Amino acid sequence: MTRRKSPRPILTDDDLVRIFTGRAFKDVLAANWPKDAPVDIDHFAKLALEDARIYIRDAVKPDVKTTGRPSRSPVIEAAIDFTMNLQLTYYTATGEQPSFTANRGDPGPLARILGWCLVELNAPPDAVTYINDLQHRSNKMNDDRGRERRKRVRENFKRAPK
Repeated sequence: MTRRKSPRPILTDDDLVRIFTGRAFKDVLAANWPKDAPVDIDHFAKLALEDARIYIRDAVKPDVKTTGRPSRSPVIEAAIDFTMNLQLTYYTATGEQPSFTANRGDPGPLARILGWCLVELNAPPDAVTYINDLQHRSNKMNDDRGRERRKRVRENFKRAPK
């Protein structure tokens, strides 16, 4: 007889507000905030709360997506989407581009913030993998879509008079 996994507890909106406006979240942000970025932690917390609401919606009631992305569980896809949204939120709040990749030895400020958020959301807490997966998808998409365009540019460059 196989044993079923217990379902992840679904957080309510009140839980999300408590998590993303609480002192613990602001402490994590303060510890990982870029030194030369303007300090607007409350704005970041507000945007992160919106991202968390989207995550909960997508993890609980997944949309059927036809984007051709690799098939993974809806919870993992929702966590990857949350990662992408948090990267945008980080850029909006700090004015600094987050790192495109992360390393397990020294994950970086966004990966540490993301890891904390994923644990609090009861999501699979693999921030480094999600950040790297987004970069891998971006590279693959650019490679697949850009190949023909690059060929045309090279041909036009060869034909240009000298």
